[in-house]
Amino acid sequence: MPNKDQSLGILFAINGVFWIVVAFDTTQAFTILLATRALLTAVSYLRRVPAIAISNSMPSWIVAISVALPFAYSSDAAQPALLTSNTFTLGNLTVIFGTFLSTWGIATLGNRFGITPANRGAVVRTGPYRYLDHPIYTGYVLCEGALVASWPTIQNITLFVIAVSLYVVRARCETKILTQIDPHLASRTSSTLFHRESALFSAEP
Repeated sequence: MPNKDQSLGILFAINGVFWIVVAFDTTQAFTILLATRALLTAVSYLRRVPAIAISNSMPSWIVAISVALPFAYSSDAAQPALLTSNTFTLGNLTVIFGTFLSTWGIATLGNRFGITPANRGAVVRTGPYRYLDHPIYTGYVLCEGALVASWPTIQNITLFVIAVSLYVVRARCETKILTQIDPHLASRTSSTLFHRESALFSAEP
């Protein structure tokens, strides 16, 4: 019987296969990016290097809810009258850029990618990590924010606020454990969301 890590890896792989099928069927840039990200997530997770230390400061339920929340957004409602076609075009471009950014982040992490915050031996400073501490979460926020702007229902707005809050918690936990490698990161664990040294959006020194 597969253990928890193997089961999660299998779920990632199934999700990757699903999006590959969708990408072949639609051939849209967004679905191709999603398929690429899903496949990279599965491969990176299954090939990740052993953790030197794992964060105990973040309950597993936070990770579970954070991973599941994006699937709860609703885009079935009719297009709100206050949004123009140009707004939807901008939203689509934002979603594509956000998906690209998070995919780039996962590809850059490679076998150091994981779900639970952990010290896997190095602080990655290449690719998007040259400019952002947490490009994957930043990409998620851009994608979900664009969706909520297009369908600003009470449900979507509530989910978005919860999602961003959980991303910040996860980002701070990751930054905190990485101070074992780079003590200079310690100043970023107590910052606000949009401050220059925010746990989510700050640039690398």
